Amino acid sequence: MKDKSFTKDKVISLIISFLMAFFLWVYALSATGQTETKVYKDIPVKIINSSSLSALDLVLDNNDYDVDVKLYGSTLQLSQVRKSDLIAIIDVSTIKSVGNHSIAVTVSGLPENVSVSEINERYLSVSVSELKNVEKTVEITKAGSLQEGYFSIGEKYSSKVCVVYGNAQNIGKVVSVKGSVDVNAISEDVTRRANLAAYDESGNVVDDVNIIPSYVDVSLTVGKIKEVPVTVSTSGAVLEGYVLSEISAETETVKIAGKEDVLSGIDVIFTATADLTGRSESFSQTLSLHGEEGIVLLDEGPVKVNFVIEAKENKEVTFSTIRFLNTPTGLDCSLMEFGGITAVVSGEKRVLKDIDEGDITAFIDLSGLSEGTHEVTVQFDVPESVEIKENQEIKVKVRLENK
Repeated sequence: MKDKSFTKDKVISLIISFLMAFFLWVYALSATGQTETKVYKDIPVKIINSSSLSALDLVLDNNDYDVDVKLYGSTLQLSQVRKSDLIAIIDVSTIKSVGNHSIAVTVSGLPENVSVSEINERYLSVSVSELKNVEKTVEITKAGSLQEGYFSIGEKYSSKVCVVYGNAQNIGKVVSVKGSVDVNAISEDVTRRANLAAYDESGNVVDDVNIIPSYVDVSLTVGKIKEVPVTVSTSGAVLEGYVLSEISAETETVKIAGKEDVLSGIDVIFTATADLTGRSESFSQTLSLHGEEGIVLLDEGPVKVNFVIEAKENKEVTFSTIRFLNTPTGLDCSLMEFGGITAVVSGEKRVLKDIDEGDITAFIDLSGLSEGTHEVTVQFDVPESVEIKENQEIKVKVRLENK
């Protein structure tokens, strides 16, 4: 069995030996004063005081520069300098006009006793142009999909327009300014920030322009989705002697979205009104859908609707019984010389086919009649889909006598 205490002591001894060696190395470097040079490549250049250019309606044609920097110092100190510590700077506050200007590069972030030995470009040549601007409407796209069963029913932007600044060449490339917000899996009202970027006609980002504002806050109103039937609205009447036998919308249901309290009161979506006045033939018509306030139509339409119009047909119906209504108190009523009556009804062929005496009630109204013999006009209670043909006056004789 291994001695655990021996193993632990051995590890501690190794660590102490390593630390002693490191400190001896550091001391040796310091004591000997060993120096060297070291090159740091592609140090980004920070541009300061660019607001002074804007105040003069000037702008840099390029904002992206970098330089290579050679540093001199002790080996120990240079070993501690990281590329990210170095900042190359140009100050453009001295520029007052359009054209090319040579600006000195300085470097900050150096430790004590480390100096700049060389910069591959001690002076940067910068091009300055007149500042131009253009106003653009902000275009916001939504990335992702809302939670299933939900839909964005309203959007408000903190700003619908922005101003793009830059030189004439870059401004001329800008055709749109766009941003995007993530809506994935949301099911309630939210506000999201969209950072803006300028794009050319090929959809590429246009660099070296400034956008004000640089972002837009987008407030999204989210509603639930509901499916409801389509109801066709009509006005007017078809030509006399014809009947509208069928209305069929090729889209029977549509999806709508809204807040729950609004959706609860909506059971159908109506089409625009189709005028049937004087029509005698079947026809089709494309009708828009009428949304209600507070909802969004996910299926915007329009909807194709077919109207079937047919000539009315006639059918004779024989009645073997007649009902008595409002028989005067104390009197009995009986039909005289009654062998049945026949009436002509009018309507759709498919309806008339099955119509018989059981679907229509023949009755007479005895209101105000006294004892004796009377001739009374027969009336009919017919289904909504048919009617008694006009110019029919059917009368029967009745006798009223004391009970």
